[in-house]
Amino acid sequence: MAVKVVLPLSTLLIFGYFCGNNMAPRAPLEWMGWTYKGNLRAFAEMGIGICMYDPVQKLRTVEFSKLGKRLLTVAEHGLYLAVIFYMYRYGADRKDYFILILFVAAVALSFAERGADTALFRHPMFAKLAQFSMPLFVSHSFWAGGLRAVLPASMTKGTMIGVYLVCSVVTTFFVMGVSAFIRNRMPQWKRAAKRLFLA
Repeated sequence: MAVKVVLPLSTLLIFGYFCGNNMAPRAPLEWMGWTYKGNLRAFAEMGIGICMYDPVQKLRTVEFSKLGKRLLTVAEHGLYLAVIFYMYRYGADRKDYFILILFVAAVALSFAERGADTALFRHPMFAKLAQFSMPLFVSHSFWAGGLRAVLPASMTKGTMIGVYLVCSVVTTFFVMGVSAFIRNRMPQWKRAAKRLFLA
């Protein structure tokens, strides 16, 4: 019921509400009177991910020819490049919903692992990058919203994006360091808490 009915409908209702009120899906810190837009958007996007799980699993069972794998690879990377170009070139707009569809298709192709470059992306280096992705996701939003307030208005868009990327990556490494420190000290803290609170 959740996968077939509740999540697809709730996702359509949330994005339909945004679109119908001329609200682009970007600007997650926009206050809607009772919650931030980012909270609703996150719920809707998680719903998309859950609904796409079954189609991706079915696609994983399909055996493609060499040509088919190459075409899937071109489509996957082409979709990502189109999304990146659009995000760089254009501001928040109702057309973002069309780009979101392209992004969902690209992610589905990536997770299906049917392209010609599947073996390359199974390299251990990409597992390390996957560990980097969550701290980066957590870290970047502060800079995305805050840099415009402190950087000069005369700065070009390209330079501003460069500063944003550097700040986000540095903060990500800081977050990863703090997380590693906490994980390493956790057994000691647990033992100390047991001695303190348990007989």
